[in-house]
Amino acid sequence: MEENIFEEMFNWNNERYLHSSFIAMLLSQFMKEQHNYSFFDLFLKHLHRENHTILPSLFPHDKCEVYPNITQHREIKNIDLLIISKDTQSVIIIENKTLSPDRIIAGKHQLLFYGEDFKRYKHIFYVYLSPRKFLPTRIDSFQNKNLTTISYDLFIRDWLQDCIKVGIFHSKFQKEIVCQYFNFLKNHLNDPREAERLRKEIIKDVKAAQEQYKNSEFPKTFVHVKWATIYEILESIYNTITSLSSFSEEENRNFMDIKRYFHDYSTKLSTGESVTLKFTFKINGTELYLCNDKKGFTLGRCDHLPGESYFEFLNSPQNYCNLKDFNKNPLPEYIWSLIAKQSDITTELQQTIPQAIEKLTQY
Repeated sequence: MEENIFEEMFNWNNERYLHSSFIAMLLSQFMKEQHNYSFFDLFLKHLHRENHTILPSLFPHDKCEVYPNITQHREIKNIDLLIISKDTQSVIIIENKTLSPDRIIAGKHQLLFYGEDFKRYKHIFYVYLSPRKFLPTRIDSFQNKNLTTISYDLFIRDWLQDCIKVGIFHSKFQKEIVCQYFNFLKNHLNDPREAERLRKEIIKDVKAAQEQYKNSEFPKTFVHVKWATIYEILESIYNTITSLSSFSEEENRNFMDIKRYFHDYSTKLSTGESVTLKFTFKINGTELYLCNDKKGFTLGRCDHLPGESYFEFLNSPQNYCNLKDFNKNPLPEYIWSLIAKQSDITTELQQTIPQAIEKLTQY
């Protein structure tokens, strides 16, 4: 891997001192250099694609401020990224989340709490930035609010790619730093479009793909496919649990942010790290755990007595899955089947998880 200052100095999930600061410095270039609007313009252009009500005309350069910015390196009112146009009474409040959980302040989601300070503004746009376009917790509280969700894996990478393509840099140093940050994101984030493209190639001829992989001729981007397959399985588990009538969001505040844990787990596992999946949640006051190991998926109670084990295996023989098998070479046949969508363990899990939960909570 080429030298990269961001790899040397930061963990990829450093929200405040890495991502928020760096993005803010690019957006606020025009506050130092009068005619350097390109980073800001392209960012608004991409936001407008996501949400057509965010009009670039509401944020004119000469009447606009960004915080933090290139001359004032501090947040305003604890907001990660803030874009204000007092002239048009418009504000964009951006909450940047990588792995940390959402906060509830004075009974409100932090984004909505920040918006209280801008009640007099005509246009308030809430933007939630996360690795994979996650939804904020308490999503129901955003009804009738102008919320846009954006992601690092697509939105930020596409914005930076456009900046690099257009060539809007005022120096070789600035270009090098932006390119390094772009590569830093590429190294740490799955590209869903690349995963889908390569998966289609695998589906066309699984046997040929297996031979290529065995002989180390397979594209390095195969890591994106592994990541996507692992994450899809975990997301299905999340959706199955949270859709149960017996599941209470109030009882599972931390669990509502577990997709970030799934994201981190999928990244580590797909890049060869040996990591273990285990998480907990509550159903009607009973704490349960779900884990994955060489026995497959297991769901159990956390309060079992000494000498007693209350657990249920979630795998039937034809749907067995040890996620660590994604790191084997050659890959087991059943892993190829999951990748090529020739088999689908998610269907099995959607059926067995509710049954196991019902049984375990009756003890």
